Amino acid sequence: MSSSESNSRFSDSLRQYADLKVEELKLSGIESLSGILSKMLLFLLIFILCGLVIGLLAIAFALFIGYLTGNTIIGFLCSAALVLLMIIVLILCRKRFMKNIFIRAFADQMLGEGVVTDARDLKMKKEIVKIAIDSQENKIQYTIIENILTLLKKIFN
Repeated sequence: MSSSESNSRFSDSLRQYADLKVEELKLSGIESLSGILSKMLLFLLIFILCGLVIGLLAIAFALFIGYLTGNTIIGFLCSAALVLLMIIVLILCRKRFMKNIFIRAFADQMLGEGVVTDARDLKMKKEIVKIAIDSQENKIQYTIIENILTLLKKIFN
């Protein structure tokens, strides 16, 4: 078997491996994306239903306060003030509540359950992966240089 046949077989094998890895990546992406979209749709439906319940409770509260005070306008103003207070609290605490919920949901879907729980875990995981990638790149560069040196030794000997 000649060297060119060996190189050709190696490149064909490498191409097949790369094609299979790309296919696996596509399938994993489709699976993860569909899981994420279903979770987002569920969250949206829950959000709408909670908004509806809060709206009905606000109306009931307004009517109750209006009944107690004898003035429905005061009841609706109290109810609006309570809803406004809830909105302010949500805006002030949005990072703690919303961001971490989405990070946890997406990470559970894409990385496995319990791997990442909040923004700090996500940042730490990204740094670990970046270090591993740098290490792998260094290994690949070292192997390429080693192979080039071996080839040069064979040529000049």
